[in-house]
Amino acid sequence: MTETAFPDGVQGFNQCWIRLGKEEFEKLGLNPEGHAFPRDQLHEALLATFKRFVIECYALELRARYARAWQSLDTQQALMLRAVTVHHWQIDYAQSLTISDLAFALHDEICHFKLPDPAFRTAYGKLMDFGPRQAEEMLEPHRPDGLNPPRA
Repeated sequence: MTETAFPDGVQGFNQCWIRLGKEEFEKLGLNPEGHAFPRDQLHEALLATFKRFVIECYALELRARYARAWQSLDTQQALMLRAVTVHHWQIDYAQSLTISDLAFALHDEICHFKLPDPAFRTAYGKLMDFGPRQAEEMLEPHRPDGLNPPRA
């Protein structure tokens, strides 16, 4: 797969993480602007954000691969198109699925998806609350080829 990036590179990936993180914190009833969270809730929100971030990055690459001037694709459409292609589903069935359902159906591909370098660096920085070793372990399957781990 070729590397793709948000228009603003690292800044775009950072903005994506912040948007997703805010949504995940709010789902847990946490104020994303607050700074004092119980560690288990913070980690739960960070893991959920990381999962969504990887899915968004994967969908970004699919959009770069499949979208055309006459057919733009959002995240759900990109995942749907890939799931229809991989699983030979009927379009109406795929349209009935959520982003989470589609990501689950594409789990094997997403597990082996390599994040673009700026996305990897963004995620690494955001996951440092787990500590460098655990952040590296979480990100290892998504490390771009040839990229050494960032060092704090």
